[in-house]
Amino acid sequence: MDAASKISPEEALALLEREPAARLIDVRPAVAYLGGHIPGAKSLPIVQLAAAAVSALPDQTAPVVAYCQTGQQSPKACQILADLGYQEVYDLGGVESWPYPLQGGL
Repeated sequence: MDAASKISPEEALALLEREPAARLIDVRPAVAYLGGHIPGAKSLPIVQLAAAAVSALPDQTAPVVAYCQTGQQSPKACQILADLGYQEVYDLGGVESWPYPLQGGL
């Protein structure tokens, strides 16, 4: 597997529903996460991802779906996770392309 497989919003929702261990991570800065995020997503800003991943995502065999704002940072986040040994990493791209309601918002 490459660092990550691209995954569509529909595929991501299906994966998260069928795999209880699957995790959805928002790699944007915390302030962006607070401004609105995909329901169920955990905030893991990309600048902290390498240091925080092992404690935040202890199961390296569980699927991880990463997204950012526009799709520029999520491939980098997926590469970081793959380099750390995560086995099933998916790149959702940017939250801007998420067609479903977001949670939160200032």
